[in-house]
Amino acid sequence: MNMKAFFPMLLLGSLTLSACNAPKEETKTTTTTTASAGQTETAAAPASGGACMERIRKDGLRVITSPDYPPYESTNEQNEIVGFDVDMVNALAQEIGVEAKFTGQGFDGLIPSLISGRADLIAAGLTMTEERAKSVAFSDPYEETKNVIVVSAKDTAIKDAATLNGKTVGVQLGTVQADVAEKIAGADVRTFNLFSEALAALKSGQIDSMIVDAPAGQNYVKANSDIKLAGEMDGGNKALATQLECTDLVAELNAALATLQQNGELDKLRAKWFSDQAQ
Repeated sequence: MNMKAFFPMLLLGSLTLSACNAPKEETKTTTTTTASAGQTETAAAPASGGACMERIRKDGLRVITSPDYPPYESTNEQNEIVGFDVDMVNALAQEIGVEAKFTGQGFDGLIPSLISGRADLIAAGLTMTEERAKSVAFSDPYEETKNVIVVSAKDTAIKDAATLNGKTVGVQLGTVQADVAEKIAGADVRTFNLFSEALAALKSGQIDSMIVDAPAGQNYVKANSDIKLAGEMDGGNKALATQLECTDLVAELNAALATLQQNGELDKLRAKWFSDQAQ
């Protein structure tokens, strides 16, 4: 399967947005990072303009995510939030010279929480869309992914989007996958608060299929022998999101992203979290 392309996707303009979700009970964990002695001059220099970095340098970077969507974010046995997005944001925070503090919550509340000022950054496998860009400011994209259809391992009828006509399709509430499913002719779309709930419904035979990001779908299939991938669909570019007025934070994030691409750190994180799924 065609996996995703990490940088150089910085200038890609395709805009669609996908996401993951988290448990209904809020999960919290804090990760602290400090500036490394060897950080670059570009990353260390405060960005000009904007309204957020002065406070963030003083109080830390408040990051919200939706940790039930491995390998992007999930919780471990210690109830700590872990995953590719977590490691990446920690590395970015270290380049910028701030503390990153993570909180987990439901996906459909991420953007409202950001807009209301309860967080500085969303890191949740978010795909960029023009509609969401009206409410939040995106960093440069750090990844491009496809969507995939996941079905029972016994299913022989579903092979692509066209064969979802007359079939039940599980998606997470508020995601791009939900938007994609609604456009499939004849599909009976069922929404779930959590992707994990959609997966459980698929495994128990309550729905015929579900649509997720390719990395998440591959992760689910790897962990569950009774499901398989049945087809690939268009996806989009993933990015971090912050408040519209935080142009200084966006500048810092973009400079740090470029540094992590140039020094190979993003490649190391990709190998850590996605190597078993990449082709």
